[in-house]
Amino acid sequence: MINFSDGAMRWLESILFERFGRYFILAQQSNTLQLSLDDGQGAITFDRLESVFHQARSDFSCKQWQASSEGYFGPVEDVIPAPSEIDLPEPLIELNEKGATIHYDILGLIYWMLTRLEEVRRTDLDSHQRFPATSSHAYRHGYLERPDCDEWLNVLGQVIQRVWSSIELKQHRI
Repeated sequence: MINFSDGAMRWLESILFERFGRYFILAQQSNTLQLSLDDGQGAITFDRLESVFHQARSDFSCKQWQASSEGYFGPVEDVIPAPSEIDLPEPLIELNEKGATIHYDILGLIYWMLTRLEEVRRTDLDSHQRFPATSSHAYRHGYLERPDCDEWLNVLGQVIQRVWSSIELKQHRI
């Protein structure tokens, strides 16, 4: 089972608040994360948490997701890099009577990327003891120059708007 610490959960909540200008509650249940508002009306469930996003490594695959194939838009390109050890299911995002289910660990990805967990305990450092970009997952899979976290947060924002159409989110440009 994958466990986010309480501190990691609050940190992710603060990132969501900064990004969307709205307070969301994160709760972990079994091997899922639930994103909800404080009114209890609906939820977004992340049902495929990936252990790789809680490990100090970068030696795993990267899939591609075509946003338009499910009625979403990619803010940079239609195809968005999706680091993952598991194959992405189709559809990746399902709306339902309770809200939505996202079959990709967007929040785990955000955690892994923003904490720079892949750099922990590395031995392939340069002469100044820095982690070289050429050793990164992003470099090896061709998305080093892309704002992958922002792209996935943008997709999450689109899902949020479909689940809670009456709320207003802070707008960002990528």
